[in-house]
Amino acid sequence: VSVMENVYWKELFLLVFVWVAFLGLQIGK
Repeated sequence: VSVMENVYWKELFLLVFVWVAFLGLQIGK
C-alpha cells in the first residue's frame, strides 16, 4: 500500500464519517 493510497482512504473514511454524523443529526431533529 502506497502512502498516497493510505492518505486517500483516511480522507475518504473521514468524509463518510462526517456525512453519517450530519445525516444522523438531521434525522434526529
